[in-house]
Amino acid sequence: MEQTPSASDRMTGAAGIGTGPMYATRAFRTLRRLPTVPVPLPGESLFSWVDHLAHTYEVDRGRMMRALGLEPKGAHAGQLARYTDLIDRPDLELLQHATGLDLARLEQMSLMGARIHHVESGNDETPWAPGKVWAFCPQCLKPPARWPSWWYESWAVLCPVHRCYTASFCPDCGSPFTPATLRGDAPGLCPGFVGPSRPASKLPSGRRRRCARPLWKIETPSVTDPVVREVHRILSSHLMVGAPFHPSATRQWYDDFRTLRFLLGVPRPVRVRSFSSLDCTLQQRHCGEQVDKTVREGGTQWHSSASGFLHPWRVTDRGIRDKTRDPVAVAAEIHVIGTVLASDDVESTIQKVFDVPYPRDLASSGDHGLPRYLLRASASLDHLLQTVLSLSSADELRERRALMASLRMQRTSTVKQDRQ
Repeated sequence: MEQTPSASDRMTGAAGIGTGPMYATRAFRTLRRLPTVPVPLPGESLFSWVDHLAHTYEVDRGRMMRALGLEPKGAHAGQLARYTDLIDRPDLELLQHATGLDLARLEQMSLMGARIHHVESGNDETPWAPGKVWAFCPQCLKPPARWPSWWYESWAVLCPVHRCYTASFCPDCGSPFTPATLRGDAPGLCPGFVGPSRPASKLPSGRRRRCARPLWKIETPSVTDPVVREVHRILSSHLMVGAPFHPSATRQWYDDFRTLRFLLGVPRPVRVRSFSSLDCTLQQRHCGEQVDKTVREGGTQWHSSASGFLHPWRVTDRGIRDKTRDPVAVAAEIHVIGTVLASDDVESTIQKVFDVPYPRDLASSGDHGLPRYLLRASASLDHLLQTVLSLSSADELRERRALMASLRMQRTSTVKQDRQ
């Protein structure tokens, strides 16, 4: 949409606005209703929508944020990323005043809105603050891009529109994808810096050179594994607002999914010995019988995890080795979990798929007790849990399950008495 002079004149900023409930009245006096407001796409992130507004009005991100009452303090991207993570009620009301959109619709674009929906869906242990590294579909980032908030989810391994695996870092410079670093003046380009070992890593001025690779030109393989596609549909149905209904998207299925994923996480003692996927991309992530496997691919090092899959590691600017989020490795784990849960004989499939080197005391892993979804896991997972957990952790599981059953009976009895 081309900007018109009248639209530009009427889009006034809100300079000098602070934060908190005390500034709302003064902010409303300085804000004006925007003449044209593109409706957010279903599931769109607040970051994406604000950038789209800036593109619509042909202004920079900072001016657009001020026009919405979201006063950028310091780096525009970092501040907008924080609003996308968690936006307070006063700021939501400023957005409503400037755009005329419903508060509920605005809140759904933030991860706070997603958190509320997760709790309502039974995901009672989702971290309030998501990880800094998001997944992304390269094809979805072609300017003018509009992208969803669910990319931050750990299970965002594929794009249902382009049917390809998502990525999480730039293959050229190794920089992870995070909204807090996206540049408003270079949409769709990698904001990372060229490594010091690369030629021409610095500009003539001495400043570091940006990578600037077009993110939408990164090639990711097509998803051919039917189990991964099905599990992704179930998770989307259970956790995403407005997603199509799926009959398997029950709380019990989700508790079992999280239980198996918990047991596959580092440093849990479950290792995948049998990997049945025919997807070549996923097969490359499975280590097979090799316990300590390391692969170098370009500037990325791949190391095997305790569960039996290769994960990428990169060296940060400070020289620290850091494990990088990899949607394909997660998709390989999702294939295993989906295969187990879809089996007619779950216990038999578990014995074929998993190795349990030794029982593990969760306290030694730095955990504070057992997650609640382990207490609600299906009976078909009991044998695996008893094998994996140490005696003390297994005793804790039994005691907490008994307590949970007792509390459930008390609530049922109270409800019956109230009805009488």
